[in-house]
Amino acid sequence: MNLVKKLIGLYMSRPIGAKIIILAVLLLSLVGGAGVYLEYDLKLVSKAVAYITGKDVSDISESNESIASDFESAKNGSSNKGKDSKQSATTNDKKTSGSAAKGTKPSTKTTKPSSGATSPQQGSQTTTSPPVSTANDKFGMSAPTDKWNERLAQVGPSHIKYRRIFLQSFTDNLSKVSEALNAGMTPVISWKTGSYSWSQVASGAADGQLYNLVAQLNAIPGPKILVVHHEPAGDGTYQDYTAMQLHALPILKTANQASVGIIGNGWWWSALNQGYTDAEIAQWIPQSLKNVCDFIAADTYQDSGLNEDGGVKAARMAAWARRTGGVQALGIGEFNGFTASSITNVMNVVKADSLFKWALVWNSGPSGLGTPLEGDRLQAFINGKATPNQT
Repeated sequence: MNLVKKLIGLYMSRPIGAKIIILAVLLLSLVGGAGVYLEYDLKLVSKAVAYITGKDVSDISESNESIASDFESAKNGSSNKGKDSKQSATTNDKKTSGSAAKGTKPSTKTTKPSSGATSPQQGSQTTTSPPVSTANDKFGMSAPTDKWNERLAQVGPSHIKYRRIFLQSFTDNLSKVSEALNAGMTPVISWKTGSYSWSQVASGAADGQLYNLVAQLNAIPGPKILVVHHEPAGDGTYQDYTAMQLHALPILKTANQASVGIIGNGWWWSALNQGYTDAEIAQWIPQSLKNVCDFIAADTYQDSGLNEDGGVKAARMAAWARRTGGVQALGIGEFNGFTASSITNVMNVVKADSLFKWALVWNSGPSGLGTPLEGDRLQAFINGKATPNQT
């Protein structure tokens, strides 16, 4: 260090022509004899040159000792790893923010990005872990209240993120909503309209109940998925249905953390003769209704003749959403089937398609399309929710 100061003093006493020659020689010496140093931190070399040529040195006072030490180490053929590491951590904040100490093995661990820029010459690199897929966190279940704990235990609570709740009027008790949220599940709630017809709801006759419902929902913190009258086909006209949704959903949307939408009949998207055309679906789900919906959902089951499972309907629904446009997200309010493969196929479609945000297995019974999960059908559901991959 004293030698460096003496050399600097001699240099400063030289005329400008001599300074230029000395500087050129010094730089050539540094490149030839201490190339490893230049490779390690070009920014600090630039600051050292600024110091020699008499420029402002206030920004390099903390690195002078490290520069001298590194130069001596390079000249003597020693890497001095331990000293470099210690100095870079304690006396040279700018160095540690931009580069790693010489001789350091490239890191294989995820490191927090530093505040400085990453030097292309540095000896270590920052790596990041790939995002973890949550495709198998899209699933949930319905079950009778008195059977819920039993059937949750059968399927296993892991990756059950949603609970389907059915209420008959806007004034029904919301205790199951609180129960679901307290268990870490998002409730998917379907209301029937009680004593009101669809047209009466559309005209505003039920507004008092709807706004009171919003107030009750606001008292229950947490996300909620809200639906009015799922699977409407056969219960009224599409004109009254769409008018009701266009009036009621914007009111329900004012609830805190609420997502609103409709749950249609899954067979609308069947590839069999019962399936609807795009024009027929548009009668129940016009663009004006898409505009007020956070999602479009349907209940997809395997038919009793085992000709088509819910996976076909789900895939065709996703194709319809992309083809016709205006759909923000998709959901499946209920799915089930008579075979294990039908369960697996629906789950695979949901996991593979980013449009689908949730799908709930109908585990309510007692028979028919909703036969409770058991045997290989139960195992298919357990296997499907255990992994984000296809099963």
